[in-house]
Amino acid sequence: MTKLLVPFVQKTVPALWAALVTWLVSAGAPGWLVDALAGAEAVVLAVAFAAVYALIEAVEPKLPSWLRAALVAKK
Repeated sequence: MTKLLVPFVQKTVPALWAALVTWLVSAGAPGWLVDALAGAEAVVLAVAFAAVYALIEAVEPKLPSWLRAALVAKK
């Protein structure tokens, strides 16, 4: 079970953060930007996922073990 759960959490948590970041940006973005990106939600989400994942990997060594385990399922 753990062999399946850990990789799932490692990819799901950053994806959920990316979805949240995408939603927050679209909620506060000016109308012209929202209109320009209409239909490109998958691209925006992919870019946000890459940015969030890179940020998590960059700060991971500095995080306490409990937070590291929650974010990327690493001890």
